[in-house]
Amino acid sequence: MTKKKIIILIIITLVLILILGGIILGLNLFKKRTEVIDGGTTKERRLRGYKEKITSKEIISFEYTCGNFKVICNLEDDGLHINSKGGNSYYRDGTYFKLEYISKTNTILKELQEIIDKYNISINNGYEHEVAGLDPYISTTIKVTYKSKEKIYKYDNQTRVITKEAEDEIYNLFHKNAIENGYDFTSEGSNVELYNDATKEYVQGTWKGTHFGKEYKVIFEGTKIKIYKDGKLTDEGWYKIIEGDIVNDKPKKGVTIPKDRTDYEEFSDISIMKKKNDFTMTMYFMKDGYSTSDLLKQ
Repeated sequence: MTKKKIIILIIITLVLILILGGIILGLNLFKKRTEVIDGGTTKERRLRGYKEKITSKEIISFEYTCGNFKVICNLEDDGLHINSKGGNSYYRDGTYFKLEYISKTNTILKELQEIIDKYNISINNGYEHEVAGLDPYISTTIKVTYKSKEKIYKYDNQTRVITKEAEDEIYNLFHKNAIENGYDFTSEGSNVELYNDATKEYVQGTWKGTHFGKEYKVIFEGTKIKIYKDGKLTDEGWYKIIEGDIVNDKPKKGVTIPKDRTDYEEFSDISIMKKKNDFTMTMYFMKDGYSTSDLLKQ
């Protein structure tokens, strides 16, 4: 075999090795990815750089999330900024809250450190555990940053990353601080707008949309409303906005003092309307089944 042929064989061999290596690497990467995507599979790891023994006691930022409760506090030049939210965001039962404020005192950081020490929260620092397919609202996360640049971080979407007792103390600590600053963990005690509802100003003007081939036009003028279906006037009267729902301002027969939207008559075809975004409203049809369709601002 000539020297030239030997060199060619070596080159071919190297190329084949590179191609095979690329295939194997690709399969491994795909396998790691499916561990997160496929329902029920688990991803568990310990991140580097997170020590279990934290020497500093000076917290400059703290974040904890558990289900629908989340709190973040950051020590800034002008004070301790606190953001918190929680409660039932799906039903307006008074429990949903959002708060953003600068705390009058920074003692909460010292009390948080006492909780961290009491329950040894830095143990298993840097731990992540994720089971694919679970509801993200059941996940828990804790993040703590110290002045020394040391950090605590743990995440789990299947169970708590801290004990129930530690979680209760954190919740109660921030609840107490909110009350001390004139707020509360209730809808009434919030200082952030909770719902981006339709308003009288928002609905004014003409809106158009289709539903199963039928063309709808809705006109709002002050508190008056006109609804057209395929060019024919079906409703003319007044409307009310109740907890974000645009309803017919006509109480049902026999109702003298309406308590909620269910005490009002529906429009001829549309049941209610709701704001969707800054240029869209949604029509709800709930008389003979359930369906929706959007109206666009004209």
